[in-house]
Amino acid sequence: DIWRGSLDIVRQPVCLKVLRYFPTKNNRDAAFKACLKEVMVWRRLRHPHILPLLGINEDLFGPRFCLISPWMRHGNIIEYLQ
Repeated sequence: DIWRGSLDIVRQPVCLKVLRYFPTKNNRDAAFKACLKEVMVWRRLRHPHILPLLGINEDLFGPRFCLISPWMRHGNIIEYLQ
């Protein structure tokens, strides 16, 4: 799920991508490790067509995690092309 939010740090709208999984007490640690692995890859990416990862949050939509990146005012690529 995608939500629009704002961070005081960057003073601009941000995209909050909430991961679609429903952690249980037993799989939360494994899900967190898998999420961190993806985060570490995304943090290192540097490309003009890939938005930077600004952070990760587990409090806003707890117990699910959300990834934070810049908000694009034209929406996703499909919406932009239409």
